[in-house]
Amino acid sequence: MESAASGELVLSGPITTATVADLKQRLRQQLAAATACVIHAAEVTQLDAAGAQLLYAFLVEAARRGATTRWASASLYLVEAARMLGMESCLGLAWLPVEVTSWQP
Repeated sequence: MESAASGELVLSGPITTATVADLKQRLRQQLAAATACVIHAAEVTQLDAAGAQLLYAFLVEAARRGATTRWASASLYLVEAARMLGMESCLGLAWLPVEVTSWQP
């Protein structure tokens, strides 16, 4: 995992109700340490509503603080779960060109 000061945020595994408490601490450190954040999420394996809400809160707070954020990568699971939740636009993932006709979590 990259340090918060580097501006790199690496997300992997599930981002769910079971993991949001730990992730919330990492995101707080990221907000405190960097004015720009590049998110690497190619290894995310699951996203639920709690995880999506936490990511959204992070992006909103980063913008409020004047920090820039961008996605360097996002897994198919992350993008499709965000789309299923109707949150791909607010998470900044709508630009990803993912065409999936049969997706199974």
